[in-house]
Amino acid sequence: MRTRHEWWLVLTVAIGLIVSAAVANEDVTVIETPVEPPKTATFTGRIDDIHPPQRKLTVRAVVVSKTFTAAADCKIVTRDKPNAGFEDLKRGDEVDVTYQDQQGVLMAQRIVHHGVGPAAKEEARDRERLEDILTPSPTEQRND
Repeated sequence: MRTRHEWWLVLTVAIGLIVSAAVANEDVTVIETPVEPPKTATFTGRIDDIHPPQRKLTVRAVVVSKTFTAAADCKIVTRDKPNAGFEDLKRGDEVDVTYQDQQGVLMAQRIVHHGVGPAAKEEARDRERLEDILTPSPTEQRND
């Protein structure tokens, strides 16, 4: 009876070795899923908060606001400077931010400043009001 158990044991070990050898010699094919590049989007609004040392800014458009971190190679363009720096941006400036969502962090790739900020607009309105006050209308002019 013992020889019968030994025979089954040898047979089981032999089958195990054959299967192991077949698996070891088999080419394993790994299917790689292509990594999609991050999608680029653009957000337009006014700078609500800005932190130049951290290279972060929050931009608000009506009721939606997003906080961006400027990438190391982020291109900043203003009306006067095609190669502007982060320090050229101010709170209230209207901007277009081109960004990528990289694992939950909105990385700004390009920031374009549009026109003048609210302070300059207010100054222009004040100048216009003063001009209206100082320049009489044609009906108010004297005919001497």
